[in-house]
Amino acid sequence: MGVRLGSLVRLPIAVLAIGLVGNLFVGPAAAVSPTVTIYDNDAPSAATRFDPAQGWWGFAPFHVEVKKGDPVLFNNPSTNRFAHTVTSFSRAGATSYDNELTAAARFDSSPNRDTVIQPGNSWTLDTSTLDQGHYGYYCRFHAWMVASVTVVQ
Repeated sequence: MGVRLGSLVRLPIAVLAIGLVGNLFVGPAAAVSPTVTIYDNDAPSAATRFDPAQGWWGFAPFHVEVKKGDPVLFNNPSTNRFAHTVTSFSRAGATSYDNELTAAARFDSSPNRDTVIQPGNSWTLDTSTLDQGHYGYYCRFHAWMVASVTVVQ
């Protein structure tokens, strides 16, 4: 029984020692910023005609929560067919029912057509300029593509 107990005691010590030595060769873990992937498919552009497959276009994940100052990367994969934008919208109005939406009040990946996010490209949202809160955004070209980001302290 003494031999078994000794083996059981040595095993955790050996595992701990290997872990400590391994940490000497590995640098500190890098922070990973949230990445949002923009999706489209082979449906025709909405400017051409309506196609039910356009309903699958969107942002994934459709919601991210970040600490103020953390960047959020928006990736338009090279496999996509269309350019997209990441454009905030804000609500303004006297009541929760009677309101208007204002585009690009807080952030906009593409303030003009020359800066749209082409397939294979990405854009990074700098949240250090945003107040704590919840922000909706959409694609200017495909208004049904809607998602959100929440900035916390």
